[in-house]
Amino acid sequence: MKLVHDVLSPVLAILKVKVSLADRTVFVEHQEALPPEDIVQLLNVKYLGARLQERGDAVKRKHRSWREWAEFFRGTMQVATFVIGVVLQVQRKSQDVPVIVVFSVSICSAIL
Repeated sequence: MKLVHDVLSPVLAILKVKVSLADRTVFVEHQEALPPEDIVQLLNVKYLGARLQERGDAVKRKHRSWREWAEFFRGTMQVATFVIGVVLQVQRKSQDVPVIVVFSVSICSAIL
């Protein structure tokens, strides 16, 4: 991170630099007078393996991880179980239904 800032800080046309260590990405705000290709060349002088991504490319995600799908599934199951419990409670006026709903949500949370 320090290396990136050391390379880019002397350039006056660069307004802001953000480095994301998690996905190894550098976000650079610069004046229009400075072509993005020049920024890439500056970084590659230090053998950083930089390449140009368009603004939208850096934000796009190609696929979701299994953890994101698991979180989605868990949330969906919790909502569905809650709705089923409320419907059964209203229809049957039984005190045993909420215990079953809480138990089902707990199992779903423990699995994921």
